[in-house]
Amino acid sequence: MKTSLTHFLSIISLLLILTSCKDYDKINLYPVSNEDGKYGFIDLSGKLIIEFKFEYAHKFYDNLALVLFEGKAYYINKKGQQLFEASIKPEICINTFDIYESSEEYTNKIKCFSEIPEYYFFSEDFAAFYDTIIHAYGFINTKGEVVVKPKFFKVNSFHEGLAAVKINDTSIVGINIDFPFYRLEEKKDREIKYGYVNSKGNFVIEPIFKYASDFSHGKAFVNIQATNTTLEDSISVSLDLDGYVINKEGFTISPKINNTRASTYSSDGFIPAFNYVMNMVFGKGYFYLDSLYNHVPNNNGEESYFKDITTFSDGIAGVRIDDFWRVINTKWNIIIDEKYTDVKKSSEGLIPVKINKKWKYLNTKGKYPFNLEFDSCNNFYNGLAYVETYSSNSTIKGYINKKGEYMWQNILVNKKVKY
Repeated sequence: MKTSLTHFLSIISLLLILTSCKDYDKINLYPVSNEDGKYGFIDLSGKLIIEFKFEYAHKFYDNLALVLFEGKAYYINKKGQQLFEASIKPEICINTFDIYESSEEYTNKIKCFSEIPEYYFFSEDFAAFYDTIIHAYGFINTKGEVVVKPKFFKVNSFHEGLAAVKINDTSIVGINIDFPFYRLEEKKDREIKYGYVNSKGNFVIEPIFKYASDFSHGKAFVNIQATNTTLEDSISVSLDLDGYVINKEGFTISPKINNTRASTYSSDGFIPAFNYVMNMVFGKGYFYLDSLYNHVPNNNGEESYFKDITTFSDGIAGVRIDDFWRVINTKWNIIIDEKYTDVKKSSEGLIPVKINKKWKYLNTKGKYPFNLEFDSCNNFYNGLAYVETYSSNSTIKGYINKKGEYMWQNILVNKKVKY
């Protein structure tokens, strides 16, 4: 009887531990910094969950966050535990970090780490790492184990099971070879090509592209050098490109789109694109492709080009017309009769818009859900957005919810701290 009871209690304890771990991963955490410039993490309610102890901290991706602690980059879990070091290319300025350096050098290295490329963040349980000995990129899993050996010149994050990677021309190095691509900096850029690999590092789409976007909704945009190059060699790399939309088997599913580069396919059915020739001639090269890969016309049936655009999200996007931005919907209607000096991508139903020098949030119906204005702001993610407001003697920084209520706030006197 005693044995059975002990066994039962052990099972209950194990289940509680597993449940606790599982629930912990579900908690949304947000990086914040204190008066001393140290970073920690709060939860959705603004409660401090991970203490202030990092020189810098990024958001959590796949339940892991990249932080800087005593000059070294680590991945941590949502309990604040340092799991393993990150191997980052030396140009990021942190591998030789010295906490006793001058304040200017210290600040510069923190800034470098704050702008680290996204492929070092985990996506689909993989993140890139850089081997400083053989000068090549590979991939690790969330346990810090090497799953793809370092053999790439450049890499993107994994999306829908594939990652765009850049290697030397296949006519020189072949496909699926097993040695590092070091000293590629000595090669001409025209010899370096993109292809797509799976989670084992094997090419499923051959590296033949000059440019390759991430996959989204089973589609990606790629460029190859035009076969009928007539431009001078010095500019043909940028201008004389053939663009195509491909599927995950590597087959083209669109007609050729000349002199155009495009980004990832959006859920609203529009692909942001950029035409080099139109931009060179008219100073307006941005436009959208529709789901059939045709140039999206305006309401007058004419092809539209803009000075800049954002990706469509939540059914709206920002387009820069001349010196000002407007917010439009998928029917090409302006949702509010107002001109903005800047616009960011919409997220969770709210789009940041800048009027003169102040930022506000606009909803998809063209209304301002609250009247607060900010000097700096980020997109909403998991219900909160980071904002900053400056005055002559202080900086107010914090996270707001979608009602405009501060869930966490910190006032720094006579300081102007950037997130």
